Amino acid sequence: MERFASQLKSLFIAKVRYSVYNTVPAAPILCKEILALFHMKQDLIPYPEKAVHWFPAENHGLRYGGLIRIPNASHSAAYPSSECCRSQADDKRPNKCSKMARPRLSSAILLAIGGWSGSNPTKCIEAYDIHANSWVSLLDDMDQARAYCGAAFLHNAIYCLGGFDGTEHYNTVSRFDLNTHTWQEVAPMHFRRCYVSVTVLNGCIYAIGGHDGRVRLKTAEYYTPETNQWTLIASMQEQRSDASCTALNDKVYICGGFNGNESLQTAEYYNPETNKWTATAPMSCRRSGIGVIGHAGHVYAVGGYDGQHRLASAEAYNPETDTWIMLPPMQCPRSNFGIEVVEDCLFVAGGFSGFSTTNLVEYYDLKLGTWSAANCMGLYRSALSCCVMSGLPNIAQYTMLRNDLPLLFLEDDSLDMEDEV
Repeated sequence: MERFASQLKSLFIAKVRYSVYNTVPAAPILCKEILALFHMKQDLIPYPEKAVHWFPAENHGLRYGGLIRIPNASHSAAYPSSECCRSQADDKRPNKCSKMARPRLSSAILLAIGGWSGSNPTKCIEAYDIHANSWVSLLDDMDQARAYCGAAFLHNAIYCLGGFDGTEHYNTVSRFDLNTHTWQEVAPMHFRRCYVSVTVLNGCIYAIGGHDGRVRLKTAEYYTPETNQWTLIASMQEQRSDASCTALNDKVYICGGFNGNESLQTAEYYNPETNKWTATAPMSCRRSGIGVIGHAGHVYAVGGYDGQHRLASAEAYNPETDTWIMLPPMQCPRSNFGIEVVEDCLFVAGGFSGFSTTNLVEYYDLKLGTWSAANCMGLYRSALSCCVMSGLPNIAQYTMLRNDLPLLFLEDDSLDMEDEV
């Protein structure tokens, strides 16, 4: 009995900790798992209809990228969801809710880095686990607070470039080794760059445009980790700060931004083979504070500020036809937010809505063509940067502990599961 009480205490602590960074209420999850724990202990607690009403029928927005079966959660140990109970009451079918599972470990983690929170820049880094729909705050914050900086993941390290601390515009670059958990300053950029656009192409980090504290920049450069050197490349056709860039088909695309006078509608791409910039067809509207990401043969341009309003609209560029097509709008207008793609979903995080800084997160399912809300970040912030880390042997250190996550009830035997935890 003492061991059982200890298990209940541990479960309560875990669920409260889980609820800190998630919008899922802790109480229903806690009650549900306590009942499951009682049944696994073979105590004589029935499953009355009134008890079931405590528990939401949905699975808390968790994405089924893979599920882990929980051993010993047999037919007799599992309890039905409210939906399953209702169906059984209607047609007297046997209980089909016989399997319990937790989300499988994600292979890629979305990071939200730095930004402006309240009246100050922040050092905070949060990590999003797509399978668990949860954010955790990392203990290894940035070595210095930065807003409007760029971030990139390359060779098992996170790079933070440029930015602004409220006083100084930076040309410094910090590297965080995800294996040793240490920060190190590497070679600085040739220019101070706040509102910088950053992407990775062919093993190099590109830093483009921005603001040096005096003027908007059209210069661009790339960093080679092997030599710890920055190399200047051809300048853009226009000055751009508050733009956003991405890599696609061995080229770097940059869209929108601000030239010091107006928000920009233009876009251009850089070809490393020719060291030249080429203009593309313009976007449908002006966008500064824009989010741009390349995926599946298209360049996606999302949100921003057109000079009058924050935007919820989104569009996609096809390089083969040099045309833009409109996409469904976001649920929340925003500028100066983080953007990335994880598992064919385009995520946008934080930003400024036109009224306030937000912690709202949503994603566009590139297969379904719909926007959906994800769990909010723990920190309200704009001027942040996002990147995705993958392929790490220690990636579990940057996710929610699977034992801290709620058990899910599987009504479809066809779902892919591991046999053991």
